[in-house]
Amino acid sequence: MRSCACLLLILLAAPAVAQEPSDSARAKEDSTSTHRRPPEAGRKNPYLREVSDEEIQDAAIAPLHRRGSIWATIGAGAGTESVRFDGPNSTYSVSRTRPTLSGAVGGTIGQFMRIGLEGFVWFNPNGDGFVETISTVGFGARIYPFPKAGLYFHASGGMGFYNVRDLYDPCGCYGPVISDVGGAWSLGAGLEVPLKRGVWIGPTIEVLHVDMMNPVDYRERVIHFGLSLTFDGH
Repeated sequence: MRSCACLLLILLAAPAVAQEPSDSARAKEDSTSTHRRPPEAGRKNPYLREVSDEEIQDAAIAPLHRRGSIWATIGAGAGTESVRFDGPNSTYSVSRTRPTLSGAVGGTIGQFMRIGLEGFVWFNPNGDGFVETISTVGFGARIYPFPKAGLYFHASGGMGFYNVRDLYDPCGCYGPVISDVGGAWSLGAGLEVPLKRGVWIGPTIEVLHVDMMNPVDYRERVIHFGLSLTFDGH
């Protein structure tokens, strides 16, 4: 009789135990409901981020044509020099073509402009122990109208120098035979062709003017054709 009563109590309690979910089942249900719950209004998805206009622009530019933030250039070529003295009927003299060297270092503004310090020298070894030079130092800018291409326009301004030095006086103890100074400016264009990421090569053309002021007013003009190699750290 007692065993029958115990069996009856067990049968009555079993449905209640089966209906009560376990702690692990409740945790799983809570996790599932939380996962499926729609995100709150105005809350950002943690797996998404905003993309800036600059990143969109950079992505649109071919990787080889993307310019780095710091750059340096070295170049060599030939320049046709002529001189004109002040006067109502003055004209440029017969031109002389001699070798040239150039260099620059600076920074990049966006993908449309490079700016920096520049130097240039045209030199003429006379063969009699003297060397004649026309040199400039100044500040310049390269403008790239099409960021996906390497074409650029160049302008610069600064100081120019005309010197004649004695090669047999290497220490410069006696100073230059002739030394004139004046304002310099130039306009030109060039093309940068990427060899690999961060290295560019291309032709340049430049018209450079130096207005000498000491001791006689005259203008030096150099039409320069060259080849430049640019490193931009990209």
